[in-house]
Amino acid sequence: MTSPFRTMTLTPTHRLIMSALFLVAAVILLLSVMNLADVSAPAFWACMVTGSAAWLIASFVWSLNPAALPTQLFLLSALATLGFSFAAAPQDYSIAASLVLFWINCLGATLFGIAMIALFLVYPKKLPHWRALSIVTALFFGGWALASLTGLVTTTNVQHVTFVEMLLIIAAVGAQIYVARNEPQSRVIAMWLGGSVLIGAGSFIALVAFPNVVMGRLAYLQPEYAFLFFLVIYVGVAVGLRRYRLFALNEWAFQFALYLSAAILVVLLDAVFVYMFALTGQTALGLALLVTVFAYLPFRDRIAGLLLRRRQYSSNELLEHVVSIAFTPLGPVRTERWHNALQGLFEPLELRSLDDGPSGVVIEEEGAVMSLPSLGSLPPMQLRYPFRGRGLFGPRHRDLAVQLATLLRQADAARESYRQGVMAERSRISQDMHDNIGAQLLSALHHEDVQRKDTMIRASLSDLRTIINDASRPELTFIEGIADIRAETMDRLSVSGIELEWIADVEGQPSLTPREAHGFRSIIREAISNIIKHADATRAYVHITHDGRNLSLTIRDNGQGAPMSARHGGNGLSNMAARVTGLGGTLLFPSVDDGFALSFNFPVSSEMAS
Repeated sequence: MTSPFRTMTLTPTHRLIMSALFLVAAVILLLSVMNLADVSAPAFWACMVTGSAAWLIASFVWSLNPAALPTQLFLLSALATLGFSFAAAPQDYSIAASLVLFWINCLGATLFGIAMIALFLVYPKKLPHWRALSIVTALFFGGWALASLTGLVTTTNVQHVTFVEMLLIIAAVGAQIYVARNEPQSRVIAMWLGGSVLIGAGSFIALVAFPNVVMGRLAYLQPEYAFLFFLVIYVGVAVGLRRYRLFALNEWAFQFALYLSAAILVVLLDAVFVYMFALTGQTALGLALLVTVFAYLPFRDRIAGLLLRRRQYSSNELLEHVVSIAFTPLGPVRTERWHNALQGLFEPLELRSLDDGPSGVVIEEEGAVMSLPSLGSLPPMQLRYPFRGRGLFGPRHRDLAVQLATLLRQADAARESYRQGVMAERSRISQDMHDNIGAQLLSALHHEDVQRKDTMIRASLSDLRTIINDASRPELTFIEGIADIRAETMDRLSVSGIELEWIADVEGQPSLTPREAHGFRSIIREAISNIIKHADATRAYVHITHDGRNLSLTIRDNGQGAPMSARHGGNGLSNMAARVTGLGGTLLFPSVDDGFALSFNFPVSSEMAS
């Protein structure tokens, strides 16, 4: 019969529960060896928080991938941290318990250094000869610690061991950064780990180990409180192992390292001023702060550019790309310029169009890929391995792409407005040519009086110039406008033997803007042209009314009565409908007993009312 324990599979939750139970057991064991458990001291809680948090963080990462060597080493380092921090908790212990806790503290601190060095020998990339280096590290530092504890070596103690281990941890991270210099993802992780270690280990070295070991003085910070800096390492390593928001780690790591480097520089300068120039502590600290502020911080942006390989983008460069793309006609040349802009800004190793792009700018594959949406006629794009494969896309690059896309959309909108304006102007000229010039030339063609015909042709040429130039004219009063078009209409109809009945029923003396007068006149001309050419009528009726707010026009004839759309093959009806719509009015075709009728009305601008 198979045992159920052999077939049981441990899930991450099971592993976390087991880790939590182990932590509870460790706490109970520590409390049991205390003579008088006084847990009110802040230093006690600093040790407990450090050990517990480090263990829980590492347990979480390990529980998700227990077979991976980096997570195993991470958990081992957390076990060591749990040991040395719990053992250092200040309490009243028996002599035997104190001796055991002392050994646990020293060996735990040594094991932490060994595990961390081994971790950074294999992650994010396995360094050359990592196995041999790990074994040598364990034997050397383990033997050194045991020799110091047993009295075989009297010139050094465990603090010297951990101090050297901290330096080697930083060196191992530096080696990872160097090895991964041409692999963006590994390089970003190494930079992030470097920043975390520099903050955690560097702070402990600067505030505790360096003053004790090198300067021979008391630590700047009580060691129990300095243990909390190790949590920075654990949080940073956990993020690196889980590869969380990898594309942003490069910037975060540099910001962390930047300000910690400033703090470490202050401590080092303080030591130099005290021991080399025999200055007092306050004077040395003041000078150290002064030098850091004026000699280091001003150059941090330049340092950032060198380490992060930042490229500065000017507004002129973006505007040049946008203008070049936006004002290029639709087609392959425009797409090619879009490709060139992306290539120049981000230098990707691979740039390709997508069939189905995202709705916005997104970063994918841990920063190796950035996808852009389609922008009008421009296809969605995917950029892979930016900056010639030496970097990753980050938030600032996404923001730049969003800014570029926004500018292109705005430029495209402006270009489309310009195109619509051109189309509207062409349509206006076409309508005017058909309605006005066509009507006048038609009248001239049927006129028998040569002198009158010449006059009408000259008027047509004058109107043609006005149409093309869209020259501004002074506003005509309503009476002036209808008198002008009435005379023209009567003249045109009389040539064709058609009588005109013209009635104008208006209130006040409104005036028409040039646009309204032009549209009003063009509609009458087109309607009269249709009567002359197609109606076979003997009489035409024009009735104009204005009630102070709306202008109405009715034109009727006593001709054939066929629908106007069937009585001409040109653009007359559609032109009239377009003009009425442009004036915000309506065009109707009321039923009449004989002939054909149309009517339209449109609102008159309020400033025109008398």
